[in-house]
Formats: sequence, C-alpha cells, structure tokens
Amino acid sequence: MAIKSILCPYSGEKNSAAVLRYALAAARHHDAWLTGVVAHSPMNLERRFGGVVSQQILSILREKEDERSATIKRQFQSEVESAGWLEKAEFAEFDDNDDYVLSAFARGFDVVMIGAHSEDSSDTHLSPHPDVLTLQSGRPVLMIPDGFESDRLANHVLVAWDGKRAAARAVGEAMVMLEQKGKVTLVTVGKKAVKGIDGIGGIKTLMERHGVVCEHVHCATAPKGVGYQILSTADEIGAEMIVMGAYEHSKFSHELFGGATTDVMAHSEVPVMLVH
Repeated sequence: MAIKSILCPYSGEKNSAAVLRYALAAARHHDAWLTGVVAHSPMNLERRFGGVVSQQILSILREKEDERSATIKRQFQSEVESAGWLEKAEFAEFDDNDDYVLSAFARGFDVVMIGAHSEDSSDTHLSPHPDVLTLQSGRPVLMIPDGFESDRLANHVLVAWDGKRAAARAVGEAMVMLEQKGKVTLVTVGKKAVKGIDGIGGIKTLMERHGVVCEHVHCATAPKGVGYQILSTADEIGAEMIVMGAYEHSKFSHELFGGATTDVMAHSEVPVMLVH
C-alpha cells in the first residue's frame, strides 16, 4: 500500500516544527497529501479552575486560545508554502478530549507523524500523546524525538522483532517504507533466538521477497532491558529509524513496571514508528 495521506499534529513549537519538516520530506518523497491538525484539549487553567472562575475570565482565556490557534495555522501554511507543497496540504482544527477525538480522526490517514508529548504547561494541551494515538487509532505512528533536526528521511532502519502480533503488524504497516530504504537490520533480543527468521515463512524471507536488503542481528543479553538493548544496537549500527510493535503487554503494565515500548519512546534519538 502506498503512502498518500500523512497526518501531522502541529502546535507551532520547536519540536513540532521539526516534525513538520520531516513530514514535508515524506510527503514530497511519496507524493502524498499532508494534513496539519491542532487538537485542543482543555487548558491547564480551565482544567484546574474551570469550576470556580467566572465565565467572563474563561471567555477571555478561550479567545486567547483561538488567537493562538489562528497563529499556528498561519505558521503551518507558511512552512508548507516555503516547501512548495501548499497545493497538496490542508489544515484541520477541533476540540479534543484526551486524544480520543484525534485518534478517531487519524484513522482516515496512512500514517501519523508526531513529536513527543510536551509537559510544558503552556502547550501540553496542544500536544497529543503518541502512545495514546498508537493504541486508539489503529494507525502507524511515527514519533520524532525532541532535538531531532534532520529533514532527510531515514536510509537505515532497525526493525525490532520478537515474532509477536504487534511486531508483525509493524512490519506490515512499514513495508512500503522499508522497500525504499537502503538497508534494514532485523534485531532480536533474548537468550534463545526467535523462531521464524529465515526459510519458508520467515520474516527475513518476507522482506527479501519485497526487495528489502535485510540482515539479522541477535543480542543474546540485555542487561538494562530489551528497550535499552534496541536503543544501544540502533546507535552501534547507525540506524536512522526504529520500527517496532507497541505495547504487546498492556499500557498500564508498561507504565507500572516499564517495558521496551516505554523505554524506546522515552530515550530514542531517532524517529520511532509504533504500531499496536
């Protein structure tokens, strides 16, 4: 399946601008439509004091928020115009509630490209959670980490493979991208090698049949955990993107005890494609 429609949640902040540059590069590469979106959840002040402050004050706050949204839209359009992609770009805006409305909206796109969630009190309500979008939308989510500056698409991709459902879905969703990369490294972690790598029905065999140049690296030990081993290996081999299945165990379990998805999302220095 070709990528023809990209969704880019955009807030105008520094990391959001980096995500837009990457999304524009992807749109140009795939000749795809690019849709920017700003999804409002209630501001922190409204969440905390909405029941005790006057409607007049709330009205002033919301008016300021509308002005900010208009500025964000102008910024998006200016960046897109500068990149020469205005004719295949659009912008959407709506009120959201803990990312659920945005998750439903995202189902109408091939891929979502988004930055890490911001904890800054001034823009946290405009910054969706990539993990929630991954879980709720059913679409692949490419998270661009804070501080990532390159607007060049990845040429070497690390695919984290454990043979489970989420990893299989991640490979399927990412295949159109993997087919166009210079190199893919399939990484497995654990004392025993994962079955079904080579031969008939093997995941490496599938990639090779798609014309993907693929090699397999197995890490027998993971002293700090699987997530950190994936990150360490990505750094060692020079991978420019990570593709992985997200939350094979429950998100609650990951938040309580940690897990590969949580660790990679929190510490990756390269874009991460998540699929649940």
